[in-house]
Amino acid sequence: MARKGQVTIQETVETNEEFEETLKNYYNILICLEVYSEYCGYCLATGNAIRKAKLEIGQDRIYMVKVKT
Repeated sequence: MARKGQVTIQETVETNEEFEETLKNYYNILICLEVYSEYCGYCLATGNAIRKAKLEIGQDRIYMVKVKT
C-alpha cells in the first residue's frame, strides 16, 4: 500500500464535554472509540492496527477517537 500524505488518524478526547461534542459532530458516520492508558503495552500496540484500518477503510467513512483512562 502506498503511503498517503500526513493525515490525522485519531483525535484525543480527554473530557466529557469533548466526548459529547464528538458524538454531536460525527453522528452520521461510524465512530471507533479506543480507550487506552499510556502505560499499557497492549494499548500502545493497538494504535498501529487502528491507523492501518482507517487508511484501508477510508478516512471519510470512519472517525476514530482515543480516550485516555
